[in-house]
Amino acid sequence: MKIKNLAHGTTRFLVAAAVAAALGGGAYAFAASLTVHTTKLGAGTSTVTATTKCAPTFNYTTAWTSTNSFYKVTTVIATANTKGTTCNTETVKAAVEKTGGTYQTLVPAGEKYAGGTTTVKATATFSSFSPAIDAKTVIKIVASVVGTG
Repeated sequence: MKIKNLAHGTTRFLVAAAVAAALGGGAYAFAASLTVHTTKLGAGTSTVTATTKCAPTFNYTTAWTSTNSFYKVTTVIATANTKGTTCNTETVKAAVEKTGGTYQTLVPAGEKYAGGTTTVKATATFSSFSPAIDAKTVIKIVASVVGTG
């Protein structure tokens, strides 16, 4: 009798595992097939344009500050993914995610891409940070790109 009950329990488990795998795989396939038809796509705390040609990559520079005794972020440069003038009409809004899950919005609240040509990618530069950002606390920079045209 115990062997029959054990086999029945194992069968239930295997059926439940197969159903869970099928549902999980179906959800994954559905998510992979989504098409976005808006001007922005959000993922967690990051937002980028649905067409990624103007989505930025970031670099930042640092300088030692003896006042605070740390390397502070002095400029954040957002660079569009592609060359051309199309992104010159787009506005980049960015924030620095810091350790501890805090965010600091970069000032100004929106900086326009500029300088994009057929051979150069457009950039937007942020250089005013209050309070100063300790470079060792930077986890990532998140952004949204807003079309104006």
